[in-house]
Amino acid sequence: MLLHVISDAPAHSHNLQVAADPPPAIVAVAVVAQVFAVPAADLMRTTRGRAGVALARQIAMYLAHVVGGQTLTDIGHHFRRDRTTVAHACRLVESRRDDPSFDRVVELLEWIIPVFASRNAAAAAHQA
Repeated sequence: MLLHVISDAPAHSHNLQVAADPPPAIVAVAVVAQVFAVPAADLMRTTRGRAGVALARQIAMYLAHVVGGQTLTDIGHHFRRDRTTVAHACRLVESRRDDPSFDRVVELLEWIIPVFASRNAAAAAHQA
């Protein structure tokens, strides 16, 4: 089942809550946090943080939009940012996809997220 960090938890906290049918942004955060070895709480911070965290957050925003089909406004609400910040993140990720290595990472994440979400849905249905 998908686990995500409670957004109001302290920065150092590892409190987790199970989500039965999470929005795409939650799935993107969970997957990107694992792949980039960044705490999910860091991706949800309102401050920019380190460059690696900022890039991981931008990729999660991009994936929530492209793979999850969420609107920029909905993604912005989830990340506590403006929709124009989400649009900038999407443009930035798109422009970096010219790098074959970066593109391959994003491509794999685009494949992983639906698999992860469907397994989470199946686990939630099994527990119900």
